[in-house]
Amino acid sequence: MSPAVYLTVDIDRDANIPVKGEVAAGSAGGETRFAASMQGFYQLTKIMADKGANGSYFFEARTLNNIMEVKKRFDAMLGGLDDFMKGQAVGCHGIDHEDLTGQLTEVEVPKDDVVKILFMSKQVVSEAFPENEVNGFRAPYLKVNPTVLEAAAEAGFTVDSSLTVSEDFHRKSISPDAEQFVELPGGVTGLKELQGNGVTAPPKPFDIETPAGSLKEIPLPMINVADKPRTTYFWPLFEGKMTHEEFTERILSVLDEDNGKLLLALHTWHLVCKADGNLHDKTDGLFEGTYYFKKVLKGLMEAGVEFKPLEW
Repeated sequence: MSPAVYLTVDIDRDANIPVKGEVAAGSAGGETRFAASMQGFYQLTKIMADKGANGSYFFEARTLNNIMEVKKRFDAMLGGLDDFMKGQAVGCHGIDHEDLTGQLTEVEVPKDDVVKILFMSKQVVSEAFPENEVNGFRAPYLKVNPTVLEAAAEAGFTVDSSLTVSEDFHRKSISPDAEQFVELPGGVTGLKELQGNGVTAPPKPFDIETPAGSLKEIPLPMINVADKPRTTYFWPLFEGKMTHEEFTERILSVLDEDNGKLLLALHTWHLVCKADGNLHDKTDGLFEGTYYFKKVLKGLMEAGVEFKPLEW
């Protein structure tokens, strides 16, 4: 069996940051923007379509609305955005990249409002891609608590992909009495091994029971990247902490160690701009984020790695 990467893509506002006293996110370096994310989505989907690579796409509703306003460009580029998305997993990422827990913004969001936000985001994404089952949710900033998880189930989601396998993260995100809602079987997630040195142990999905129903949790693994335990976002590559050769080699080493499966994640804006909001430099006519993503994708696929969507 070929090794497999499950690339998950967050499509949200550019270089998003929490804003104290506001539920909705802003953008680093100025007013709220969407152009880099939209351009990054355009470039990424073109690259993925050309390579025959599949993935999983978590849409912030506001950004998706902007994309749909210029949908003709995507249709011309892909031969039909709808047709391309039929082969992908499609999920939600809030409406305005809200901190639904209030941990970062210091704004408490009542549970009924959380349900409304998640239900409305699901509606927007479902209307944009009626051929897809929109059952997956990823929380903005990966911030969840028991209220958010319950709200996700109540809004009709059956899958969450917001947690990591770090034991400390689980404790902070779910709350000290997490046992009421979450089972974390150490034998499955390899928590202790990950605590100390970032040894990789990509976890299997596990069930989260909430009063509103069950969610299948597909967590992000922590791996040792650039000498630090990190989630498997492309952040070190796009922020210049690793070369594309180093990043590709690290991913391949994890696939070799851990049964040949790994979930990766990125933001579409990161293909065009950095976390501070400034544009990437260009190489061979491409923003360096896009250029390096193409290099990593090429290196992984040449090594026999398949790119697959998550299964809702």
